[in-house]
Amino acid sequence: MVASTGFLRGNDIFSNALDGKANPPRLYGRKWDKTAKRHLWANPWCVFCLRRGIRTLATVCDHIVPHRGDPKLFWDSQNNWQGLCASCHNSVKQRQEKSGKVSGCDKDGWPLDPNHHWRTDDKENKD
Repeated sequence: MVASTGFLRGNDIFSNALDGKANPPRLYGRKWDKTAKRHLWANPWCVFCLRRGIRTLATVCDHIVPHRGDPKLFWDSQNNWQGLCASCHNSVKQRQEKSGKVSGCDKDGWPLDPNHHWRTDDKENKD
């Protein structure tokens, strides 16, 4: 619902987001903060920076696949969480989600995008 001022009210942002439920469970909060910090403690390096051969501390616990309000995907720490530095999260990851392509190169100069036309099975076998 839209308030008379034209702004969205708290729970109205997610109205009908999950199977028409008016008030889906709150995902971000104290429990997320504690769990995300634990994940970053166990996985301290930015995944995107490591692929480029750079060691940068991760400061953001990122969902690899956007959860879009799905609690099961949101809490899937084994398969759907990665540590990113704020810079990568706010630029590289956002571009990746919008374009569907992974930008940048690894430390050897190979494109990070597995679907890039330079990446072939021959390159994979040389490593």
